[in-house]
Amino acid sequence: MSSGSVTAHVILDKPNYVHCGSDDPVTGNVRLLYQPSREMARNAELFGPLRVTLRFCGRAKTKIKRDDTWDRGRAPLFAVAHLVYDGPVRIAAGAPHPVPFAIHFPETVQTPSFPAFEPHDTRFNVNPDQPLPPTSRVHYNGFASKTFEAFVEYQLFGSVALPGINVTVHNPRDAEGPRVMYERARLPAPPVDPRPPRLVRGMLRAQNKLLLPETDRPHGFKEKAKAAFSSTYYPVAVFSWTCYAPTQVCRGQAIPLTVRAWPRVEDCTAPTLPEIRLLRCAVKITAHTCVRSDIHILHCHDAAAHVSLESWCTRTPPVGGDATATPFCEADGWAKTFNSVVVKQSPSTFKTVNIAQFYQMQISLTFALPGETKEFKHVLPITIHPPVRLQQALTQSQSQLGVGGLPSNSGVMRTDEDPSLPAYDEASKPPPKYTAAPAYPG
Repeated sequence: MSSGSVTAHVILDKPNYVHCGSDDPVTGNVRLLYQPSREMARNAELFGPLRVTLRFCGRAKTKIKRDDTWDRGRAPLFAVAHLVYDGPVRIAAGAPHPVPFAIHFPETVQTPSFPAFEPHDTRFNVNPDQPLPPTSRVHYNGFASKTFEAFVEYQLFGSVALPGINVTVHNPRDAEGPRVMYERARLPAPPVDPRPPRLVRGMLRAQNKLLLPETDRPHGFKEKAKAAFSSTYYPVAVFSWTCYAPTQVCRGQAIPLTVRAWPRVEDCTAPTLPEIRLLRCAVKITAHTCVRSDIHILHCHDAAAHVSLESWCTRTPPVGGDATATPFCEADGWAKTFNSVVVKQSPSTFKTVNIAQFYQMQISLTFALPGETKEFKHVLPITIHPPVRLQQALTQSQSQLGVGGLPSNSGVMRTDEDPSLPAYDEASKPPPKYTAAPAYPG
């Protein structure tokens, strides 16, 4: 006579948590639910030997559309079996019975070789001892062969056995195995870049009637016609501007920017120096993703695309609104500095067997001069690193962004979640405001 059935499910303690490196354990339990057969009492208990095994797997997979077919690239990263429990068990009917576990990611890829992929393409990494890539997913709909999908994922599969007992075991299907999110090991401190912050520069020039005093502006038809056909009728105001941006940033950190704008007195002919304001500053992080398939008829098909991931924008409020509406001035070193986008959703820069992901930062600046606005856009490469250790991240958050400036999974600090990694149910917050910087040296 059958003793009934046992249904198993793999449950993670923190399903939305991003595990950083091999020292950050994946914890949870295999939940067993016993249902006695009809011939047995409803409150019957199940006794006997129990063996619970977890299979922990990682893979990088790509799908590239070519004409009417899809070329695929499958790269297994590791597959490790863990014996979670092997011993006697006593399960009450209808009551969940948890079998706890704690397992770790391997430090590197465990696959010895990748013969299905072209080894000489330097955009990718086929070394067998390469570090595990972070969890990533990109779906790009482009034109014809530009359409592709790519993901790096890690998954747990459970298997339960009750040897010697006449009981039906319902193991979880592969599709039900929970995904575990991963990022490379935390850094002890933000990386020190030997290069100075990247400098973007330009020049602003204005020439119109607003640079003249009211009494000197053309009023009649003849004066306006003369001004329209003369290149020297109106005075000129010339400004130089610079923007300093970092070349590297860690996940969970804001990207600091410093914008300066100052008059070039030797080139100005206006009777008084006009004001210059920063109307708008926008930063957009774009991922450049390269993917490839297995070798197909002596050739690997590949594709690449730019996908916008995170963006941030600030606009100067109306004049008199608050301090950020003030123009650039000499007392502040002609500078304004602020923290822009916080990098939290984007995985760190990586390249693995069939996927490579790099980043670009687009900076858009809009300046306002009397009667004119000027807009500039610049695209710069930027490297995203894994997050720093939690204490350093909290210290930097409080000093640079305020106590609540570093993102968390719920919008507030919780002890069981990492505030420097993706906010899956984060409450929306207004972007940080820029403030005037101290006097700029030189």
